[in-house]
Amino acid sequence: MQSMFNSAHHLNLAHGLALETFRKGNFPGKIGTTLNLILPKPASVSPEDILAADRAADNQSRMYLHPLLGKGYPKRYLEAYPEVQLPIQDGDMKCIAGKIDFLGINYYSESTAAYDRKHPEHYKLVDTGYPKTAMGWDITPNGLFRLLEWTHKECGNLPLIITENGSAWNETLITTKTGIKSVDDPDRIAYLQKHLDICKEAVQAGIPLKGYYAWSFIDNFEWSHGYTKRFGLIYCSYENLERIPKSSYYYYQKFLLS
Repeated sequence: MQSMFNSAHHLNLAHGLALETFRKGNFPGKIGTTLNLILPKPASVSPEDILAADRAADNQSRMYLHPLLGKGYPKRYLEAYPEVQLPIQDGDMKCIAGKIDFLGINYYSESTAAYDRKHPEHYKLVDTGYPKTAMGWDITPNGLFRLLEWTHKECGNLPLIITENGSAWNETLITTKTGIKSVDDPDRIAYLQKHLDICKEAVQAGIPLKGYYAWSFIDNFEWSHGYTKRFGLIYCSYENLERIPKSSYYYYQKFLLS
């Protein structure tokens, strides 16, 4: 836990120092950051599960967002681990809380939390019966609205941008007798459409959502999964690096032009 606390604080501090350097240099343009904010929903309407979900947001969202907003680290989370301490030096928190011009949010799925008295933070993440992507992640577009609404309340009128949103699927490259290659990915199209609809609802609700970026343009190296998970709108043949636009590519192209 001490290593995690050290890493979290120095990650936040690195952001603050970069922001400080940018401001002092009077560079043109705007500057912000992107966070993988996670706002679990309660497994039930019981007070215990509602509290569990809120506590889960301490380490998965507030630990990174609140220092940027000048609200400090979540006290409840720190008190759950009294044996470790954040390595805060004089001036760190002021540096971290420098003014940003926008906040980026990466969103793929919403988790679900239930009460667990044995856990130091009194919660556990539980599985659901929701349909899942090839990553095993729940497909929860409504969770995006909840997250945007919550972030808006936390940040005020700070412009928000969806910097990553997408899904991985098990796909097959089809080659016709005439040599034409294609990839049909209706599940990705449905995923994108549902989340784009949520973005529209968010804007209509007055949330300052200013941008959306689909992840990803092309199939790529996916962390510990290597090249086994494909998120791209364009299929990449890892044997010869050939690029083949998927059905979702043409859907997204049409959406952008509409």
